[in-house]
Amino acid sequence: VGIGTSPATLLHIASAAPAFRITDKTNNADGQISVDDAGSLLLGADENDEVALSFLALRVDGAEFARIDTSGFLGVGTELPGNKVDIVTGATTSSSLHIGEADNEGGYINSTVDSEFTIAGGAEYVSGSWYARATTASLLVLHTGYIAFYTNSSLTDGNTFTPTEYLRLFQTTWTYDSNAA
Repeated sequence: VGIGTSPATLLHIASAAPAFRITDKTNNADGQISVDDAGSLLLGADENDEVALSFLALRVDGAEFARIDTSGFLGVGTELPGNKVDIVTGATTSSSLHIGEADNEGGYINSTVDSEFTIAGGAEYVSGSWYARATTASLLVLHTGYIAFYTNSSLTDGNTFTPTEYLRLFQTTWTYDSNAA
């Protein structure tokens, strides 16, 4: 079907104005979808700001899993992001951010309790256990006033293991001397 043009796809709309405008008459709210002169897809507002969304939400089967608010904050698992990116899983056993070239490869950042932050390479924390994602793994853990370093080798990818701690730094009294060389 072509609206304002001969169709090049199943639905092709050519217009000088935004392509879609959706109005919710019950709540007196508008939203629109348009394309700018650079070919970018715009959701919510045209260049004249005729329609502005209060947020953009992504939902599946009625459950929201991500939101971008008017401050440009992205919330994954939260409707109230308080930082540029907030990831809230609601679970203390599988709350990792994965960075890698493929599934189950690369590094993981997680925090499963209030006073802990972990960076792991080659290992993933899932449901209360560490899983090898490579034959070697290294972890840096910041937890309740100490910093711990872990490393393991000769692991079997996909198997659980207990990280081996090699160094722990405690804060008793640390000072900084700006005049020190």
